[in-house]
Amino acid sequence: MVLVALSNPTPCRGMHYFFVILTPPTLRLCNATSIVTVNDQFPGPTIRVQEGDRVIVTVRNHVDYNITIHWHGVNQRLSAWNDGPAYITQCPIQPNQSYTYNFTVEGQAGTVWWHAHITWLRATLHGAFIIEPNRHNLYPYQHILKGKIFKDEVVLLGDFWTQNVEEIYTAVVETGTISVANPYIYASAINGQPGPLYPCSEAGTYRLKVKRGKTYLLRIINVSLLDEFLFAIADHTMTVVEVDGAYTKPYSTSVVFISPGQSMNVWVTADQPANRSYTILSASYIPNLLIATHRLNATGVFEYEGSSWTFNPPATSPTTSSDSNTSRHHHKLQPLVTPSSFPAQNDSNFVDMFISQIKGIGADPKGSKSSNRVPLPLEIDRNLFFVLSINALPCPSCTGGNIPGFRNAAAINNISFVLPTSTAILPAYYYSNKQNYADKDLQQHVYTTDFPDFPPLVYNYTGMPKNPLQYADANKGTKVSVLEYGSRVQIVLQGSSTLAGPETHPIHLHGQSFYVVATGLGNFDEASNVQMNLVDPPLRNTVVVPSGGWTVIRFVANNPGVWFLHCHLELHITWGMEMVFIVKDGKGPQQTLPPPPADYPKC
Repeated sequence: MVLVALSNPTPCRGMHYFFVILTPPTLRLCNATSIVTVNDQFPGPTIRVQEGDRVIVTVRNHVDYNITIHWHGVNQRLSAWNDGPAYITQCPIQPNQSYTYNFTVEGQAGTVWWHAHITWLRATLHGAFIIEPNRHNLYPYQHILKGKIFKDEVVLLGDFWTQNVEEIYTAVVETGTISVANPYIYASAINGQPGPLYPCSEAGTYRLKVKRGKTYLLRIINVSLLDEFLFAIADHTMTVVEVDGAYTKPYSTSVVFISPGQSMNVWVTADQPANRSYTILSASYIPNLLIATHRLNATGVFEYEGSSWTFNPPATSPTTSSDSNTSRHHHKLQPLVTPSSFPAQNDSNFVDMFISQIKGIGADPKGSKSSNRVPLPLEIDRNLFFVLSINALPCPSCTGGNIPGFRNAAAINNISFVLPTSTAILPAYYYSNKQNYADKDLQQHVYTTDFPDFPPLVYNYTGMPKNPLQYADANKGTKVSVLEYGSRVQIVLQGSSTLAGPETHPIHLHGQSFYVVATGLGNFDEASNVQMNLVDPPLRNTVVVPSGGWTVIRFVANNPGVWFLHCHLELHITWGMEMVFIVKDGKGPQQTLPPPPADYPKC
């Protein structure tokens, strides 16, 4: 990665990065595996900019796969062309081609991230994107610590796959299933390292070296394709101060929960005896134990300066199993301290409690600087109800699905989304609305504007129906929902248990953050006078719809363009649990999407 400051440090700087896409061999789990990387780095490089900076990233594709990069959590105000999801806002960067993403980060600060947004390549193409606040918008919690953050550290919770993820993706597309019979088809990892519970992994274990009495800011990001995580540092308390690049009221806890796509800033003080070191533990959260899992926990070391320690016994929690092959026996070294208590892998009560404790720093209808600067709508123009479901499509030759003769699919309001291939939705929309454009019918060949506001059937969404196919049938289509500029939108995101039983769904909205104003279990019932939090709701870009429950979000559609909404579990997005919003232009240049850049990729 090369960084060039294109001007003097001012409130608006130009920061230029070069991303070269390569496939180096990488040694993990006793094997050398070729993986797709940025600049031969796994995880990828961290981008660190300041609010107000212009970010210029030139991506040069030197691999055999098509590539796009999504700037997850960057709102892309008036720059939808740079958002990155393949066939939604752009055609991919083809092999031996390049494209320069060019956008300004404005109106936000905090920890977000970047990743590939095509097939399953984000498994290894990902990294942190840190937006430092400018001097007019300092961290609201700095007065609590009095500027005593000693160091900040990026902590990426993810996976390492031993099988080519493109082959896995192709199999999922063709059959609707994924085989995890091999216990090491993928390993949980912290900053790309599985840790000593996995074979051949002890030497590379992630270690955070700390000094007693110092306070550290951990920028935790869940980059996993499939797994939600419970994360802890043995005998240490973490204080959550930010989620998804938006500040929160401080909340102290010994364990945090984080879902794919989400980011979270916590501070932790090294306040334990310095002659010991302590286990960092990342464990998969699986609310539905009917879904088979073979993952061991990823472990790291919170290593105090001057301590002597050993993996003896291996770093475990009450819910983990040990691996004697990774033990080392040294008489003078202290074993790592492990968590004295830890939630079970299906402890939905803990997860629901943790989510309920995350509160925003305050919100108001105008989005003032005393809040998170994003307006909270108190009145609603568009009221939407989206049912998230696992579905079934006829497939006589498919095996391994929930119903014989059918392949697994996923849908929102029983529409299983299909990506276009001839061009992306954004240019089709943009050019179809230009008076001097020849192909006025381009839009009709790419998408339709009839995505339903409500599900086609009303039923007991979180119950277990006797005839699941009655509700699990899905229609494939490329359907979008059109929003007027300035619309005040509320979406009820309703989970279901039609085929696979209740599951959580981390739902991500591109293009703007939203407020989480309510959440609950069972079926959402507007008539029951649901209490909406319109005082201090958290601002997020990725929200967890609880297992067997629902979540209500609100936002103002004030960013013209084409914006993807989807589940961030890669299996579900591959199956079709996604849809697209088109936000129309408003009035004047500050409410109108500019034309595409000159080097915009073509399909």
